[in-house]
Amino acid sequence: MTTTTAPTTSPLAGLTVASVMHHGILGAPAGSDLPTLAAVMARHQVHSVLLTDADRPAIVTDLDLLAAAVEGDERVAAGRSGRSLPVVAPATPLDAAVAVMSEADARHVLVHDDGTPAGIVSSFDVVAVIGGHDPRVAGLPR
Repeated sequence: MTTTTAPTTSPLAGLTVASVMHHGILGAPAGSDLPTLAAVMARHQVHSVLLTDADRPAIVTDLDLLAAAVEGDERVAAGRSGRSLPVVAPATPLDAAVAVMSEADARHVLVHDDGTPAGIVSSFDVVAVIGGHDPRVAGLPR
């Protein structure tokens, strides 16, 4: 007797980036020092900050700050740690955005609406969806 399994539906099916993104952007100038970036992350309880005047969308994460602290690098965002950030539109299917994140080895995608930064989606937001939670609920890390 052969056993077949029914196809499963992805928990991401039918969702768009707009349905899970965090609106607004927390940012800091690309030349910000370690204490400034750490203060922004701590104050807002987030894991990343967008570099607002970088020549390309870039992000600094809490892990970048930890590495900079160990190395004694006060200018963490001055160049080496600002990771390029993939960009998607709000109407992008969430599974397509996840594929973009995976291909770029990124934990975040920047959401642009008509060329203007409108929000961000993190890998944790996607994990929350998979776990049946609304990632936009206050208290979840971003």
